[in-house]
Amino acid sequence: IQLERNKENEHGFTERNYPFNLSIRCGRLLLSACGGSDLYQYGTDASKLKHVALKYSGLVVHHAVESSLGTFLVCFTSWGHASDCNCTSTYCLNKRLTDSGVLEVGDDGKLLHTFISSHRYGSPKLNVPVYLAIDSEDRAIVADSHNNRIVLLGADLDAEKVEQVL
Repeated sequence: IQLERNKENEHGFTERNYPFNLSIRCGRLLLSACGGSDLYQYGTDASKLKHVALKYSGLVVHHAVESSLGTFLVCFTSWGHASDCNCTSTYCLNKRLTDSGVLEVGDDGKLLHTFISSHRYGSPKLNVPVYLAIDSEDRAIVADSHNNRIVLLGADLDAEKVEQVL
């Protein structure tokens, strides 16, 4: 995919909204855009199959995968403005991390399940989950980068196991 300065290409990407992360399932490529909250799915012939718009304010997609049911699991960080900031700029330096988690959405972007951890599992909240994979039982395996751990979530995104990694 070729990007030109200040122009949107035929795939909907620009130099500020460029392909950031990808996963593959059954020959379908799933891309997320840097700094954005949209998912783009392509076929083996590079034709766009789906554009899934996640309309959640401040959501930044780190990685997404397609489940065996055709839904999408998304690890994200959510950013909001500091309480004393009245600006509406996307690039505001007063933005603060508000939450991190995993979402499951349909191909229409509708929210199906969510996991935003809390201390109820005896461990800290997810802190910038940057990557996820799905096992053969559609459980999500999440790399919780700033907590140096791996989190295993059940098919409905409940926490099954939390493992510290060295």
